[in-house]
Amino acid sequence: MATPDRPTLSPSFDMEAYARESDERIRSAGAASGVVEAATDGLVEVSEHVDDAEAEEVYWACLGSPDRVPVLATPLDELLALPRRGVEGLVVSYVDGKRTMREVIDACGLPHLVALVGLCELLETGVLR
Repeated sequence: MATPDRPTLSPSFDMEAYARESDERIRSAGAASGVVEAATDGLVEVSEHVDDAEAEEVYWACLGSPDRVPVLATPLDELLALPRRGVEGLVVSYVDGKRTMREVIDACGLPHLVALVGLCELLETGVLR
C-alpha cells in the first residue's frame, strides 16, 4: 500500500508480451484468414463466409462513428490485474483519450478486423467507454 508522501509508479506495459499473445490468438482463431468467429468470444459472430469488408461493416455498426474518442473506464491498476487477451492489451495501449477509434485501429498495427474485434470487446466489457 502506498503512503501519501511516497508516490507509486504504474506497472510497465510489456508490448512484446502482448504482441506474442496477440500473434498466437490470431493464428489459433484463424482471424488472419478472415474467420473471426473464434476470436469474438460470442460478442458478435461473423460467419467464415463473410469477407473482411462486410465483417468490418458489422463491427463499425457496433462501435458507431470511427471519429469517436475512446477513453479508459477502468482504472489502470485494476485493468492490469484483469485477465485479457493480447489483442485487447495491444489495442488499449493506444487509447490515450485523444486518438479516435480509427486512429487507434490504424496505430496498433493489427489487421483492421482483429483490432475492431478487440475494440468492440473492450467497449462491451466496460474497459473503455
